[in-house]
Amino acid sequence: MALEIRLSRADKTYKAGEMVSGSLVYTGDSAVSHNGLRLRATGTVRPQLDPRTVGIFEALYSSIKPIEIMATTVEMQASGERLPPHVALPFEFPIEALAGRNLTETYHGVYVSVKYAIEAECLRSSFFGNLKAEVEFVVEVPVSRGPLRWQ
Repeated sequence: MALEIRLSRADKTYKAGEMVSGSLVYTGDSAVSHNGLRLRATGTVRPQLDPRTVGIFEALYSSIKPIEIMATTVEMQASGERLPPHVALPFEFPIEALAGRNLTETYHGVYVSVKYAIEAECLRSSFFGNLKAEVEFVVEVPVSRGPLRWQ
């Protein structure tokens, strides 16, 4: 049995303010009891270490916490419901920054990474363990430019 997140766009690219849509697909031979099924979409800016300078700046980088710029939770099913076998549950959420934050384009560089991802989790008893899935998506933020001035 497995969970899979399928986005409606094959290239997984969205612009700030657009709606992300897709489906959470459960494939299994039988229905599953659970204690909640949810999606969490996050956008995180985190520092990265340059492999050439690991020893020099490691203490500095380890003290810098990641900055969350987006966080959305979608409750897919409430606790106590059963997840039927071979089902696709649709979802949709907007790409919006947290209050006081700005969205930044997806970026994976040497010193910083901006990652947007959707994580799904089906909470089950500790005996069975939780089912999890994750998919990364790309966010493009249009550049805001004023009028051009010729001198």
